[in-house]
Amino acid sequence: MTRHSHLSRRKFLQMSARGTAALTGSTALGLGPLSVLNAAPSAALDGADDYRALVCVFLFGGADTANLIVPRSTDAYATYAASRQTLAEAKESLLPITPATPQSAEFGLNSQVPELAQRFAEGSLAFVANTGPLVEPLNKQEYLDKLVERPPHLFSHKDQQEQRQLAEADAEHGRGWCGRVADHLSHLNGDTPLSMNISLAGPVPMLVGETASPYSMGVGGSVPLVGMEPGKRRRKVFDILLQSRGNALEDGYARTQEEAMFIDTLISDALASAPTFDGLFPTGLSAAAQLQMIARMIAIREELGAKRQIFFVSMEGFDTHSQQQIQLPGLFRDLSLALDGFQNALESIGADSCVTTFTTSEFGRTLSTNGSGSDHGWGNHAMVMGSNVLGGEIYGTMPDLTLDGPDDLGGGRVIPTLSEDQYAATLARWIGLDPLEVAGVFPNLTNFAQQDLGFLG
Repeated sequence: MTRHSHLSRRKFLQMSARGTAALTGSTALGLGPLSVLNAAPSAALDGADDYRALVCVFLFGGADTANLIVPRSTDAYATYAASRQTLAEAKESLLPITPATPQSAEFGLNSQVPELAQRFAEGSLAFVANTGPLVEPLNKQEYLDKLVERPPHLFSHKDQQEQRQLAEADAEHGRGWCGRVADHLSHLNGDTPLSMNISLAGPVPMLVGETASPYSMGVGGSVPLVGMEPGKRRRKVFDILLQSRGNALEDGYARTQEEAMFIDTLISDALASAPTFDGLFPTGLSAAAQLQMIARMIAIREELGAKRQIFFVSMEGFDTHSQQQIQLPGLFRDLSLALDGFQNALESIGADSCVTTFTTSEFGRTLSTNGSGSDHGWGNHAMVMGSNVLGGEIYGTMPDLTLDGPDDLGGGRVIPTLSEDQYAATLARWIGLDPLEVAGVFPNLTNFAQQDLGFLG
């Protein structure tokens, strides 16, 4: 691989070892490669030579997954239809699915996700039922009587987005669960300067750890520093600075800039020969474009020196307070096409068994309608996809959809039965977090009896 930067790998590593000043600078800029020098080792995978990646698809706005997976049994569908009223999907339009473990009712998927229905039937996709931010298990009466601790600021977009990304509903430190995992596993990537955690959606708390910080890139690849091309005035000034660093701040700033330029060149050169996966992804869809770039990054994992990676993708538009019957089908269609295209791309390069894709959203939506849409809820369903997934299954308990029933907190807000901690910890174990480290990364996990949901082989 050709590198056009004047900075050699040897020189970069020599600079990285000089001190700690650049660590502060790289964390502030979201680069984070120097975190590999301070990562707490994971005993289980120390020296591991395999590759694993997690890909989070965050459905911003609060996805109404009660209309993604729908009961088909006569009585259960009647309950669903009575609660959802004008929002209900027509029973005859549902795509039947047959979970490996019999459920209390028969279920079907939204008519707009035939690709996901096929993945479920083939066993590479599973549903995780009724997840949400929880500090400890609770039922309706315990919530109403305030007998157990509840997550703060429920039904707020900002707070619930953070709680989902932290997987620690009562936390205030702002470090995400993927960042905390990277604190332990970044060392498996050796001396590569690229952060283990990569966002295609800008800065997000999910990827920020104590020492690990994410690298942000776009659907076109890495984002170079403006004006730092050879021959530009800013680059000339910077080159002078390289020769005259006289204190720790100057040195830290210069090394951070060099680090960014090195990573840009590293990624750009590797992507030049990477497959583009044209034809596998729908065009004009943001989530699909993000996943396409992630597939290209996974294809060049060896050139990047990566053994463990976590990627973040955003999909917007799920805050369907109005016109839900018009907006939601299109959103589900786009999601199904994007996820299926991504899995096809991974299969084409033989990486489908080492990548787990998962969805999450800040909350579900109310069962009841406000007239033309739904409002902020609590529990919702998630999906996990990959050849390593023990698919064709619904993990957890599907909720009772009766308005004012045992699972309805009030106003059609479904109480979660699985915590984000349980969901995230299962993913974290698969990517390599040592069982002895799990409790430290997910301190509320010990409040729940089932600490591994079992959807990954």
